[in-house]
Amino acid sequence: MTDSDLQEARSAVIERIHVSQRRNRIRTLALAAAAAVVLVAGGVTTFLLLDDDAATRPLKPAPSVNDPDADFLTGASPTVQLVSGAWRLDNGGVMVNFAADGTVQFDRLGTLFSRPSTTGTYTIRGDTITVTVTQDQDPTCVGKAFSTRASLPAAGTLRFAAAQGAIEACNPMAYVHAQWEQVLPTRNKDMATLANSDSPDWHRLSGKDHLYGVFLAQGGGHLLEIDRGGAYYVVAGAGATVDRGQWSLQGRDLTLTSSAGSAKCSQGDKLVLRSVQEVNPGTNVIRGTVAQNTCGGAWTPSEWIMIPHEGG
Repeated sequence: MTDSDLQEARSAVIERIHVSQRRNRIRTLALAAAAAVVLVAGGVTTFLLLDDDAATRPLKPAPSVNDPDADFLTGASPTVQLVSGAWRLDNGGVMVNFAADGTVQFDRLGTLFSRPSTTGTYTIRGDTITVTVTQDQDPTCVGKAFSTRASLPAAGTLRFAAAQGAIEACNPMAYVHAQWEQVLPTRNKDMATLANSDSPDWHRLSGKDHLYGVFLAQGGGHLLEIDRGGAYYVVAGAGATVDRGQWSLQGRDLTLTSSAGSAKCSQGDKLVLRSVQEVNPGTNVIRGTVAQNTCGGAWTPSEWIMIPHEGG
C-alpha cells in the first residue's frame, strides 16, 4: 500500500468520524427541541415534563445491551430519591405515590390520598421495585409481593416493565410496559400552565360531581384531592399532606375548612373560593375568586386541573 493509499484511507476515516459527530449533534438538538414543544391538539394542551432539577437528573445507563427491555428501560435505575412523589400513568387513569419512608399508594378512582385502592411498602434493588401489599380492595391480595423493573430516562419520567410472570390480578404494577409522568414534585413549573383564562367556554360549576378527584395546581407544586365523602387533602413536595379537613359547596362557593390534623393550618382555618366556574378542554378545570384564606396557604392558583382517573 502506497503513502497515497494510506492518506486516502485516513481521510475517509476522519470524514466518517465528522459525519457521525454531525449526526449526533443534530440528533441531540432535535431531541432537545422536541422536549421543549407544547403539543396542542383538539383543544387539549399536553405538557412534556422536563428536568429542571440537576440534583435528580439520571446519570446511570441502562443495565444491559442484551436485555430484551433495553430499548425501553433507558436512563437511570430507580432510587428512593428519584421515585419519591406522585405520578400519573401517561394516557391512563392511574396514580401512584411513592413516599420516602418506603410506603406506596396506588389509585384508579381519584382518591389517592383519602382511599387508595392499594397500599403497601416498597423496596428497590438495582432496577427492580418490589411492592408488598398491606391493604387492597381484595383482601386476598394482602401480603402478596410483586416486582417490576423500572428506569428513569429523564427526571420526571418513570418507566415500568413487568417482570416475567408478573401480570397477576393483585399486582398494582401489572403493565407490560408503562410510562409515568411525575406531578409532585413538579419538575417543570410550566407543565400545568394551561391557556384557559381566555376560553369562552367557562361556565358555572355544574355540581358536586365535577369536583371529585385529584387536581393539580396551575403551575404545579400542589395537589388538591376532593373526596365525595366530604374530606379534602392538599399535598405538596414529594407527596406530603400539608392541609386537610372538610369541604362544602354552598351555591357556587367552595369552602375548605382545616381540621386538627392539618400540618400547616390551624383547626377552623378556611379557604373560600367564590363563584366557582369550570371548563373542560379534555379534563375538568375549575377556578374561583379567593374570598378568604385564613391559613395563608400558598395553594391558591388561578386554576386547578383535574388529573384524569378511571370512570371520571
